[in-house]
Amino acid sequence: MVVWLCKAGDDFLGTRPCGLLSQQNIRVAIVEDYEPLLDALRLEINRSVGMCCVGIFGCSEDLIKVIPKLQPDLVMMDLELPRMDGISATREIKRRWPRVKILIFSASDELQKITEALSAGASGYLVKSEPREKLAEAIRRLHSGRFGFERQRGRMPGAFF
Repeated sequence: MVVWLCKAGDDFLGTRPCGLLSQQNIRVAIVEDYEPLLDALRLEINRSVGMCCVGIFGCSEDLIKVIPKLQPDLVMMDLELPRMDGISATREIKRRWPRVKILIFSASDELQKITEALSAGASGYLVKSEPREKLAEAIRRLHSGRFGFERQRGRMPGAFF
């Protein structure tokens, strides 16, 4: 189980501390069970202008327990998680906190998984193999209420937000 919470004054390996950001910044929580990727995503978000990673979690149940405290604007959610999978967690989060946007971040580009995620209440879907610069773009678009579809030639959509 990985749980990390942002506190004012934390120095995230040289990135700016979350506590110094204004209220206009996008507060992002991440649920991912592969630790090296979890740390890389946290750093990527904290390096992106106007964003702050407020917590990282190895399972969705740990996030659900602290959503009222963290008050994330957006949750990045893997689909394949221990215990409660990303689809079930998305349903639960949207039922209890409908204003929280969910960006599914998955290795799967199967149309059935994308459809299930969006039906569960996800606001967008990003395949892990997409270039990292798409991550900040997807978060900003979802946070601003935009919804779109991006298809890459010759394969299933890489980004759906």
